Amino acid sequence: MKPIFYIITCDKTNHILNVTIPFLDKYWNIPKEVKILGFGNPNIELPDGYEFISMKPKQLSIEDWSNDISNVIEKENNEYIIFMLDDFIPTDYVNVNVLEKVYSLIEKDKNIVRCALGIDLYVNSPYDIIEECDGYDIIQQKQESSYRITTQPSIWKKDYLVSYLKKSTNPWSFETKNKANDGYRIIGTKDNYSFKWIEESALSGRHPGKVNILGMKPNDIKWCIDNNLVEEEIL
Repeated sequence: MKPIFYIITCDKTNHILNVTIPFLDKYWNIPKEVKILGFGNPNIELPDGYEFISMKPKQLSIEDWSNDISNVIEKENNEYIIFMLDDFIPTDYVNVNVLEKVYSLIEKDKNIVRCALGIDLYVNSPYDIIEECDGYDIIQQKQESSYRITTQPSIWKKDYLVSYLKKSTNPWSFETKNKANDGYRIIGTKDNYSFKWIEESALSGRHPGKVNILGMKPNDIKWCIDNNLVEEEIL
């Protein structure tokens, strides 16, 4: 199991990769391949196994967001990928046992098209418990749930993700206009999770000019400040 990450960024937000990438590399401490999709090259030295892909020289319109991404991802050879935005900063080590369990379910059932890696499916959606495990439950999102399509870090069946990107324009239409009550299965976990990141996202119109770090460990915050990755006064 060597997951393929696709991290979506743009010239306006790619500065946050200076925080996200070091903690992804620290906390996802098992084999992985990471592809960062953006426009201009971010000012960051990428670790081994990370690749920056320019979708085009410049983002012409946010209304092209979905199309720009789908044009790249649809060429991916792997059946499943991990899809996320650039400002979901990891906060703890990957839980390999939970991750291997959900991957085994995905591989057995081709109707499972998304698996939430974190808490979002549990807290944001009505769900059914489909399997009880040691210390956690496997849950399935109900068909009538909102946000079945989301940018929260998830394992996706690539072709399914691309199909909904092609129905969308900007990030908001991707998440809010795609109801996806289509009979396919979306799963996650309750009480224990494959991966954890900050609550909400680091960059948001709710906090203009600020960086949300809610959920980060104090030592990680201090490391960011000491290494001049982010200014303390904007945290």
